[in-house]
Amino acid sequence: MKSSMKEIIMLGVILGIVSMIAALGLSITYSVTKDRIAEQAALALKNAQKEIFPGEMQFELNENMTGKSSGSTIIKEFYSVYGPDQENVGYLVSATTSGYGGPIVFIIGISQDGRIKSVKVTENTETPGLGANLSKASFLDQFSQKNISDAFIVKKDVKAITAATITSKAITNGIKTIIDLTNSKIVGETND
Repeated sequence: MKSSMKEIIMLGVILGIVSMIAALGLSITYSVTKDRIAEQAALALKNAQKEIFPGEMQFELNENMTGKSSGSTIIKEFYSVYGPDQENVGYLVSATTSGYGGPIVFIIGISQDGRIKSVKVTENTETPGLGANLSKASFLDQFSQKNISDAFIVKKDVKAITAATITSKAITNGIKTIIDLTNSKIVGETND
């Protein structure tokens, strides 16, 4: 009986040591890669800015809108976009929402007239071959030129990804939530 208790204690100590080593390894990996991950996110945002609003545009970060959330959808960054003549031409929002497999990070461009210019998915952990298809143009292009007052309901005015209805609903609801969160800002500036 005493030897089995010693074995249990010894196994507990070994498990504790292995857990500490694993935690240290994860901590080191995170500290080594966090700057690279941040650089990649910034690059994805910059590329989306150029693609959604091509030309000589200026992107002005609005700190008041950054961090707003509803449910699982959060505005990471909100930009007012100005053309070469300093006229407001639209808005660019980087956001995150919860998908089937984890967070979905996306960027949405909205023109001054209240239409979606484009949606880009920059990160997702959805099921490969199914939900991960949400980043393909064949799915995202259907949002281009949609009016922000549209319903955004999967299987009504949004076609779902085959065998990935949950993912389709997640990104569609995320887009609609961003529109709802930013609508007063967009409509307010449009009417000025």
